[in-house]
Amino acid sequence: MEYGMTIQLDKERTLRYGMRAVSMVEKYLGESIISFLSSNDTFIDDKRLLEIEKEVKKAEKLKGTVRDKKMKEIEKQIAIIEEENTALESKKIMNKLDVETSIGILYAGLKHEDKDLTIDKVWDLADKYLNVQDLASVALKALTQSFSDKSDEVKSESKND
Repeated sequence: MEYGMTIQLDKERTLRYGMRAVSMVEKYLGESIISFLSSNDTFIDDKRLLEIEKEVKKAEKLKGTVRDKKMKEIEKQIAIIEEENTALESKKIMNKLDVETSIGILYAGLKHEDKDLTIDKVWDLADKYLNVQDLASVALKALTQSFSDKSDEVKSESKND
């Protein structure tokens, strides 16, 4: 299974992170990718969680469509909290990415399709086709998507065994 993320620069290019690319990225990051992408911080507000737990207990006492309606409202609240947490986590990780590191991540992901590609060429491509915010966003999205794609592939292969 091929994995990667397509981006439009001077031409359509695919960011792909195999073992060599991951090793390069880790050199740019100065830490393992797992460490970089992981966070020990919890963004969920304990007070909001307690309120939701209370609402669930109340809703469980209800019956029929009233109960179903209340549970759907609670599910929506939980989905909003999850979205907020994801956004905060992404923002925290993006704040750790400087321009040079983002260029390094792009370079590592693009190198597989152009063995003559240089870091200077990636700087030029980024200058011409990306703004600073997009640069960090693309680098982070490609990296995290790559890990998701690979873990999904491993899971599906394990199920077939």
